[in-house]
Amino acid sequence: MKQLPYSPVQIRVIRPLIGFILVISFVPISILLFLHYGSNIPIEQLTKDPVSVGRLPVHTGFLSQVGLFFWAASASLCFFNVSLLWDQPHLHRLKRFLLNSGLLTLLLGLDDAFLWHEAVLPAWGISEKLVLLGYLGFVAFYLFRSFPTIRQTDYVLLSVALFCFGVSIAVDGAYRLIGNQYLLEDGAKLVGIVSWFMYFFQVGRISVNLRRI
Repeated sequence: MKQLPYSPVQIRVIRPLIGFILVISFVPISILLFLHYGSNIPIEQLTKDPVSVGRLPVHTGFLSQVGLFFWAASASLCFFNVSLLWDQPHLHRLKRFLLNSGLLTLLLGLDDAFLWHEAVLPAWGISEKLVLLGYLGFVAFYLFRSFPTIRQTDYVLLSVALFCFGVSIAVDGAYRLIGNQYLLEDGAKLVGIVSWFMYFFQVGRISVNLRRI
């Protein structure tokens, strides 16, 4: 492992990372301030845990919270492996695949965390069905463009993830026909998210091995 010099030299070396940290941190804080001053939303509702704000039992949303961890881990794996292969021009197709996968994972994770398709966008007049169709279109385009790379990976895991997501969406859409099936809907979704994570974990192992060549 390369040993970095002590500060202030080290500070100059990692200055770009410090700038990146500040920019990433500034974005949600700016949104918080916009919501607070623009919509008179109390600061504590934007900073505290939802369970604490709503005075709900600590187990509220347990399965959903677990899923968010795996969304975040999947996106992190993708972006980390992009950085790992950054100086490997002959692996540009794999880098593009990982970057697109990371962005798609981030989008799906943010939607899951902040209920974009269920509450936010419908409140702006965009129907939930239209948003879901848009997501399906994104995923279909992503799979089509990435197919040459995907077929060289452990794509069965990706197939399991997509199948489980499909089951979850189908159960949600057939709610009135089959009754209240939260366990089937959210359980299938969690299996899909974990399978998604394991797929990109395997792709990450491929990236590490290729980096050694």
